Amino acid sequence: RQVDLLLGSVSRLFAEEDLEAEVLYNDRPFIVSGSNNRWARRRKVELEELLGEPWLLPGDDFYLAETFQSQGFAAPKFGMTSYSVYQRILLLATGRFIGLLSGSVLRFSQAEHSSLSILPVDFFPLTWPVAIVTLKDRTITPVVQTFIDCIRDVARPLKKGQ
Repeated sequence: RQVDLLLGSVSRLFAEEDLEAEVLYNDRPFIVSGSNNRWARRRKVELEELLGEPWLLPGDDFYLAETFQSQGFAAPKFGMTSYSVYQRILLLATGRFIGLLSGSVLRFSQAEHSSLSILPVDFFPLTWPVAIVTLKDRTITPVVQTFIDCIRDVARPLKKGQ
């Protein structure tokens, strides 16, 4: 309760009475690999074909398991986990791993992911809300309000793309 806001993906909207969540847009994952990965050269890839590949994923990602279960598969075996988005981008670019990156990460890190390819996989991922979470009845300072307004401006095109 000592921060002004939380900005990020939320697995659930907060039910606590003293928190308020403003959903900016819904994000979704894309299956990616390095451009030099053998799967990146294919015109079509079946999700089932990738299950045996080494995956690079965020740690303890229950969302991933739900996504694969919704497609009728068990979650792939992890090859490696990393909580750092930047590290995942760099490791995926090596071509040694298959991974999931969110649409917003791909959109806002274009220079870093120029050596990544979104794989042509027909899969229907679950989406999750990206939100600003604040405390109800807390006066927001002008600096924080300016930051929130900027966040809304940057997120507006992402909401339109849904």
